[in-house]
Amino acid sequence: MKSTFEDELRTVLLQEYGFKKAITRTDISEKDLSLIKQTTDSAQLKEHITNIQTERQNDELKQALANYPNVKHPDNVGTAILKKNYADTLLAALPNVNKDQQTLIKEVLEM
Repeated sequence: MKSTFEDELRTVLLQEYGFKKAITRTDISEKDLSLIKQTTDSAQLKEHITNIQTERQNDELKQALANYPNVKHPDNVGTAILKKNYADTLLAALPNVNKDQQTLIKEVLEM
């Protein structure tokens, strides 16, 4: 119930601020993007939000691919957590990427 109320409140605030204005901000959250996408009737706005989400996922994937092999010192708890986070990001992206990217992810994770 709290989540529904929170979502409704966020949606109202985003409508007041303006959906187009809100999605131009670089600090807009994924949750806000999803709420706008669910609420709006504009196909152009939905497409723009999809592009933003895809771009963010690609950036996250690139970062994980670049940083995962460089994380060293498994005796360090912080390093182990960071490496696990990168691995989780890569594994989550695995079913959604093309064959070349799947091969690259598997090589990086040494699967």
